[in-house]
Amino acid sequence: MPKLEHWTDSIPLIVLMTAAFFAGCLTATSLGELEWETLAAGFLAILAGFFAFKAAKVQIEFQRTQHQEEIARLQRIDENQFLQEMEVLLIELKHTVKDMLMAIQNKQTLNVREYESDGLNENLLPQKPPTTDENTSLQYNQLRLWIKLLRRQSHVIARADELDTESNEVRQSAIDLVGMITHICEAFPKSNLVFQE
Repeated sequence: MPKLEHWTDSIPLIVLMTAAFFAGCLTATSLGELEWETLAAGFLAILAGFFAFKAAKVQIEFQRTQHQEEIARLQRIDENQFLQEMEVLLIELKHTVKDMLMAIQNKQTLNVREYESDGLNENLLPQKPPTTDENTSLQYNQLRLWIKLLRRQSHVIARADELDTESNEVRQSAIDLVGMITHICEAFPKSNLVFQE
């Protein structure tokens, strides 16, 4: 049955029920033998049908609203869980890039595998929910890209150290990336949990 958008859409249904009632009354008895009880019962049946129809519409609207509220609640839970997972990971990432920055500035040998297991890996980022707002999504994508770039540059620096070649430009680029990652870690939206660093 097509959805009735407005109360006036139910007028044809009421007219049809009324006509069907009178048609039934007229075929069952002759016009002179109609009794007021029969007419009253018919009108009450039509009225009951109308109220049942209205009650069904109210019930459908209530269920639709309840369903939308449940979807919104689940989206809030997904988003909050994502932010909580990101918050934990970003705390680890900040410490990792800080250690890495000290190693780069002091021209120490970089242990890239250790950094990757400590958070310097874009694949460790939790999956972003599809309902993530545009600003958070942009920050997430930037962070993912910068982590990937820093990981690659750390491999280049480590390889240059092995070959004993100069890598000042790459080191400076990695230092800049560490600064950008640290900034986005601090600016990333927080969940409703409070973490102590």
